[in-house]
Amino acid sequence: MLGQKRGRSRLSRCVARRFRESTGHRPKLAARLAAELPGVTMRVPEATYLAWLDCRALELSCPAGQFFLDQAKAGLNFGESFGADYAGFARLNFTTPAAILREIARQMVEAVRRR
Repeated sequence: MLGQKRGRSRLSRCVARRFRESTGHRPKLAARLAAELPGVTMRVPEATYLAWLDCRALELSCPAGQFFLDQAKAGLNFGESFGADYAGFARLNFTTPAAILREIARQMVEAVRRR
């Protein structure tokens, strides 16, 4: 019983630490996308680790999530999964180590430049 409580407490601390770390990623990610991905806008979220990327200005021939999966090897959520109003959007979970997030952003930038 005590072990379960300690395990839950440790898990809670781990989750809280990861969330705090990810909130530091928000402004850096938004700045990089704004500087290097013209046509993609990110509304900086206030209390979440999910970034909605508006890719409609790219005028892609497929869903944005599909484009980034195929061309950047980045697995984003397809906006269309959340309803027709989100067509042209992709959702990025940025609760990931900074080095991996930088690599994802680099791959996305390169994919858009190559098209």
